[in-house]
Amino acid sequence: MIEEGLSTCKAKFQKLNNKVNVDGHKDWIGNLPNEIIQHILSLLPTKDAVKTSVLSRRWHSQWMFVRNLDFAEFPPNMNQKRKLFMDFVDRVIALRKPLDLNLFALVCEVFTDASRINSWVCAAVKHNVQHLLLVLDQIHLEPLELPHCLFTCDTLRKAFIVADILLNLPSSIHFSNLKLLTLQYVVFPGYESTQRLFSGLPVLEELTLDSCCWLNVEIVTIALPMLKKLDIKENLADQDNCQFFIIAENLNSFYYIGTLRNDYWIYNSVSLDWGLMGLCSTDDIGESSRLREVAQRAGRLLRGISCAKELLLTPYAFEGVCLSGNHEEGSWILDPVPSCFSRYLKLIRISQFCGTDGELQVVKSLLKHAEILLQMDIICHHEKFSDGLARERDVLEKLQMLPRASTYCTINIS
Repeated sequence: MIEEGLSTCKAKFQKLNNKVNVDGHKDWIGNLPNEIIQHILSLLPTKDAVKTSVLSRRWHSQWMFVRNLDFAEFPPNMNQKRKLFMDFVDRVIALRKPLDLNLFALVCEVFTDASRINSWVCAAVKHNVQHLLLVLDQIHLEPLELPHCLFTCDTLRKAFIVADILLNLPSSIHFSNLKLLTLQYVVFPGYESTQRLFSGLPVLEELTLDSCCWLNVEIVTIALPMLKKLDIKENLADQDNCQFFIIAENLNSFYYIGTLRNDYWIYNSVSLDWGLMGLCSTDDIGESSRLREVAQRAGRLLRGISCAKELLLTPYAFEGVCLSGNHEEGSWILDPVPSCFSRYLKLIRISQFCGTDGELQVVKSLLKHAEILLQMDIICHHEKFSDGLARERDVLEKLQMLPRASTYCTINIS
């Protein structure tokens, strides 16, 4: 397979050169400066960059100067093909020139090669890697502990780690230049080590925690003065019950999807450019005894936002906010009213409106408390509208007659 790829690559190169020579033009490919050739090769998957070594004598070692290493084991290789992949990565790392790395990306299965994979990560750290992507699978066959040198890498600016591993952390953690961190599926081991991680990110601006496991942790404090974007997605299958205290005065984007298995407290009333709070349906929330807890957590989370230029709430998220006060389920009362609703809300857009009594109560509550609202757009789901056309006409008339706190508010229905 590799030999066929090399032959094809060489044939295409020779064909292009022949065409250039026939036309009487200069061999512009062969005369490109080395820096440009090496930059072009850095944009290719590493296996394709290496193939160019057969094109000519001049190209033989050009790939050794690339600043990006991109290894992907797709589809999952077995037996001999697996060995070829592992040996290929070993050879590339050994033969490449000792230059700083811009990117090290590795997508593969671990199986029984944890130590080998860790040696590759250490090599990337040794060569001052700036962007790191690790997507690792089949870890259960051999425990994988990321090398300690990774957690004190001064050159690292962006890190993506996607792996179902227990994130055993060293005693010393300090990412002096890390601005973006994404962790997916990782299992946090305990309070102290988790706090060491979040305390070692002094300049972090973007943090994504996707389907991570917090069963071993009761409290997490995310105090990041430079944080601008925080994305949290919960794993619906987990039974976590962790308290998150978020202190990020520069936060301007917040994204949450889940069932509030964890409790989130945002301090210092952040002001957002964009936010999303998405609660999954009551079927995903589980036992009915959790509904009140989820409602209270939803209201508490939203009240940590002082204002937002754009805020998207799923229907269940808004229901949670309404039910978070001291009143009976089904009353749909905003109590207390988030300050951003009354003082800053200018545009509301409601999609998939079906005309149920609960939805009407939501619209009524919003209009009652949005004091400077200028426009409400309601997009009806006509096929699912409750009780047919007659009910639809009746609901639309009621919508236009609802009292409004803002005298400038118009309601557009489509």
